[in-house]
Amino acid sequence: MKYEEWFWLKILTILFVGICPYIIAFNNPELISLSKSWETPYQPLFILMNAATSYFFFSMPKWQLSSVFLTLLTAFSVVRHPDIHDAIAGLFFIISFYALYTSHRLEEYMVFYLFGGLVAFKSIMWGEVIAITTLSSYHLELLIYKQRLLNRKYES
Repeated sequence: MKYEEWFWLKILTILFVGICPYIIAFNNPELISLSKSWETPYQPLFILMNAATSYFFFSMPKWQLSSVFLTLLTAFSVVRHPDIHDAIAGLFFIISFYALYTSHRLEEYMVFYLFGGLVAFKSIMWGEVIAITTLSSYHLELLIYKQRLLNRKYES
């Protein structure tokens, strides 16, 4: 696949992943977390969202560990393995923060991500939504920035 096709596939993946938490949250206001959508008709959307994110993260060295933990938290459903699932979910968000922190790019996203962590003490669902929105926005901006650099390189 050509680089330009990969670029658009990544853009669509980020937009899809960025929208999914809102679809789940607004259609299931009684859920305490996105993982609880496992027990709703939105289970396939939850799985697709996590699979798409894992695939996307796995293509980036600093995000591969996040990819592994996201895949694991999807494999260990909150229904059958709640304690394991919750521990893996917590590790996913911590490791994702570490990847964000060590990237030393677009550092303002760390503030929003940490805000999501604070919101999670009041509402896990909305803390997760904020964190996922932050990660999606971060990766979207970074991808567009890299594309602009490539375009400048080829125009010169």
